[in-house]
Amino acid sequence: SLSHLPPSIASQSRLLLIRPRTGKKRKMKFSALAALALTAAPAAAEVYFKEQFNDDGWADRWTIPSDWKSKSEMGEWKHTAGEWYGDEADKGIQTSEDARFYGASAKLEKTFNSSDGK
Repeated sequence: SLSHLPPSIASQSRLLLIRPRTGKKRKMKFSALAALALTAAPAAAEVYFKEQFNDDGWADRWTIPSDWKSKSEMGEWKHTAGEWYGDEADKGIQTSEDARFYGASAKLEKTFNSSDGK
């Protein structure tokens, strides 16, 4: 308690007692700004595969397996925006039948090596 001190000194002492809290806030602000700066730093990344299914040519770019299962067991892919969409032009492929097998693969334009430990 600071009640034994004159009021002018007691109020200054209280300010001194509060001052370390502003240091913590300053450190937290600095930490937050440093974290923001690190996330804003440009990242170098290479895209190895990108497909947007934005045209009917997707069927030519993708291979649907024919010898994996019998034709009667395979389902058909449907090129659609889906039932609920934000942009009707933004399409994808969707499975169209229940209880069927689906498969599709596409070639990479550029090979990559994941054995370098990165």
